[in-house]
Amino acid sequence: MLEGFRASRRRLLLFVLAVPILVVFLHGELFGALLYETTASPLKKNELPYGEEDDLDNGKHCIRKRGMLRWRSRWHCQECENGQCKTLERRGRCKPFGIRAFSPRVKSEFSPFTHERSTTLVFTHNGHASYAQHGTPACNDLTLPCFNLSRCDEESSGPQPIKVYAYKTINNDTRCNPPDYIYCSGSSNLDYAANRYPEVVKRVDRPEEACLLVVGRQTFDNPEQMTSQENWNHGMNHYIYRSQQIFGNHHDRPFNSAILQRGVNFGLASTSSYSVDDAMNRHGYDLPTALLPKWRNPNRAKDKDDLHRPRRFILSFKGTAHDWESLDWQYRWIASEYWFGDDVHIDSRCRETSLSKLSKYTDETDYVELLLNSTFVFSPGGASVNSFRFGEALQAGAIPVVTSNYVPPFHPDVDWSDCIVRVSDARVVDTPRIVRSIPPQEVKSRQIVCSRLTEKVFGDPVDDRESFSLAMKLWQVRIQDALQKRSHLSSLLE
Repeated sequence: MLEGFRASRRRLLLFVLAVPILVVFLHGELFGALLYETTASPLKKNELPYGEEDDLDNGKHCIRKRGMLRWRSRWHCQECENGQCKTLERRGRCKPFGIRAFSPRVKSEFSPFTHERSTTLVFTHNGHASYAQHGTPACNDLTLPCFNLSRCDEESSGPQPIKVYAYKTINNDTRCNPPDYIYCSGSSNLDYAANRYPEVVKRVDRPEEACLLVVGRQTFDNPEQMTSQENWNHGMNHYIYRSQQIFGNHHDRPFNSAILQRGVNFGLASTSSYSVDDAMNRHGYDLPTALLPKWRNPNRAKDKDDLHRPRRFILSFKGTAHDWESLDWQYRWIASEYWFGDDVHIDSRCRETSLSKLSKYTDETDYVELLLNSTFVFSPGGASVNSFRFGEALQAGAIPVVTSNYVPPFHPDVDWSDCIVRVSDARVVDTPRIVRSIPPQEVKSRQIVCSRLTEKVFGDPVDDRESFSLAMKLWQVRIQDALQKRSHLSSLLE
């Protein structure tokens, strides 16, 4: 009888210990899966389309297929012809890993007429779900209540330089470090633009005189310090250039869930992020910038005169496939496992779990040599939707292949459609066929457009001051267009 009592007590203790573990498990796993179901509608029983609607009856595609418990799913990649499908064979280089949830691909914006955020957005990281209020009002053009265009009025006709004020950095640092000038403050960038392009920018020293107020690199210690500025006014007429680098604490980044949970609202400010996806970017209001490449082609001046030279590979990718569950690591895994062909070069290494060691690359192919010998370079994101590979592919004269969630630099003001190749989520697996089907004349045309945009967006050689100057030129066009539109509408009502 005593033994029976002890056994019952042990079972009760195990049950008490298991309950909180089960609760945590279900919150991170089951809830994460349920979250994804709210962002996509079922295609067939137990299957979900991955990304944009596509004709899945023909060609290669990948979808998510749920398991019995429905708290995890795995990739199911097929090749179909007229609805008859067969499962694709994997290379077996990187083990498959379960998928739980991703950040929603749907905008969640609140009205700019109120500064109280009435909606919430679920952020997920590695499948763990948490709630945070969304940080951007639904601003779409330069009109009130988002942008006060009356601060930009000019009595004279024709394009006028825009009056710009730049906040000083935390320690009044105005350095701009050669050779690439990547760590320039907002103040030094503005000095450069105003001196080199006086027809575009006029610097003012008093914020109340400015049409546009610029927040640059490491301007404030933290987001709360920025929003407490006397001239902040909920971010109206502000442009946050290189959003990832504006605070002294590198963990404080716009759209980071920790910041949003602290109640920081970036409000009406137009942001310039190089790692924001299409669900977060406000097209025509935000002005995303370029992630400057780490590798810069020292022979670019020579290579751009030989853009159409024969290259060994039609398509390549060299990179790491982590087990992390963000969207862009998934793209890397698909390329590593399902791309084949003598004209396609894949060199990947894998980290199968967060605690496991990173495997070695499968061959010794030099990354730069691979870029220079590829016509198309797959350029998925990594820790964010962007990666250095996009700019590095352009430096090599290659054509970047990007995914549907990627927002290119200065979009939509700069048109990248004649340069980059964009593949839908479901068709990442079919990228080799897609690029092979592009006619040679179109390939040459895209190479020319890519080369021209590389100089305009990154500078030649790479120079962040030129990127900032391009942003100011685009702001000038935006403001002039908005003024003309307002004048035209006023005349109609007279």
